[in-house]
Amino acid sequence: MDNENQDQPPRSFMTAPEKKSRQPEQGPAHEKTQEKTPVFRPTYTGSVLELYKIFLVNVLLNICTLGIYSFWGKTRIRKYMASHTVLAGNRMEYTGTGKELFVGFLKSMLIYWPVAFAMQIPAIYIFGLMGFVCLMSLAMYMSLRYRLSRTRWKGIRFILGGHAGHFLKLALKRTFWNFISFGYKIAESDVIKWDYIGNRMGFGETKFAYKGDSTKLQKTNLKTIGIILAYTVISFIPMITTMTSILHELKDRKPAVERQVQPSQTQETYNIYADHSMMAAQPTHTKRADTEENTGDSPDVLKETDHDDTTRLGISIIFGVAWVASIFGVAWISRLWYKAALWREQFRGLTIEHIRFKCTMTGGGLLKLSLLNILMVIFSLGLLMPFVYQRNIRYYLGCLKVGGDLNTLEVKQVENNDPDGTGDSLAADLSMDFGF
Repeated sequence: MDNENQDQPPRSFMTAPEKKSRQPEQGPAHEKTQEKTPVFRPTYTGSVLELYKIFLVNVLLNICTLGIYSFWGKTRIRKYMASHTVLAGNRMEYTGTGKELFVGFLKSMLIYWPVAFAMQIPAIYIFGLMGFVCLMSLAMYMSLRYRLSRTRWKGIRFILGGHAGHFLKLALKRTFWNFISFGYKIAESDVIKWDYIGNRMGFGETKFAYKGDSTKLQKTNLKTIGIILAYTVISFIPMITTMTSILHELKDRKPAVERQVQPSQTQETYNIYADHSMMAAQPTHTKRADTEENTGDSPDVLKETDHDDTTRLGISIIFGVAWVASIFGVAWISRLWYKAALWREQFRGLTIEHIRFKCTMTGGGLLKLSLLNILMVIFSLGLLMPFVYQRNIRYYLGCLKVGGDLNTLEVKQVENNDPDGTGDSLAADLSMDFGF
């Protein structure tokens, strides 16, 4: 995002275009003017080279400390990126420390591991899964509370009130409804949970307010769920047909091999009246050779048959795993559109005094951002992570607009409630660290 946006005249997304009057002008006294609401866009002014220097130092120190320095390294990156994020000519500031994240990590283990252990026991797996989903919501709340409390703008810190226990009860209730409704209640649940957060956030002593509407969000939720179900059903038919044919071929082939190995009826009769002493006198290798000669199959033929069966069985297993993976891939891609719609709804209903917000994020934009980031990380073995960091922050900030005169927003500093870094580390443990 360019810095030139701040020098341009403010635009408005709060007011509708001015309608032209059909009546002739009657003089200056009857002229109506409409004030435009100023619109600000946050910008990022950081340099990827400077960020890359911090990244390389973090990598080297992580190796030397067996990963312990990662908490301090993460904090250094956050401080750099926050200090280069500008809104209305004022820079953000991040005041978190690596020690807070390290201590929070130790505490988060006491929360995460019992749930992970429950998911390994089949009898209580479903309860462990529900607990895991609840932990995701709890991690989102606690990590957001920590990061807001360590972020300042104009020297004033952000806060998030409420209680983690109350939010956990709310998350547990909404998770239950999501499960029994097979995802139908997800949009409603997300708006209810954000309503709890949005109405408890503050900038200094000034409180935010949120009024949600899940109507449009529900449409996107049902569409994306429909896409996942449709793909699962349509792809299931060729998948099950292919696997069934492979398994039937294996099943039909085994009796044929057994019939070839078993002696014929004539041979059985001969064996009954044969001279057992002569058979016993024969060496073991001679008996094995006679058996192979009678059956008409050599060990090489049997080994080749077993090898073919193993190959076909392996192919069927790989095919099934690939089908399941494709379902997860379709689900991940389609739900990016829901994620974008959720972001738009969360900012649409959020206000602080006369200040309003707007998000223009799209599912296509998230897909392009995510796919390119994944390719960059894979092919560079993680060495291009600083580019990924900057791509993310530029995209997310570029989707935000703040409407209202921020210079007239007068707030007072609030005392820090000092939340620890447990939630922040818990979000990382659950692989849902959504970044700064």
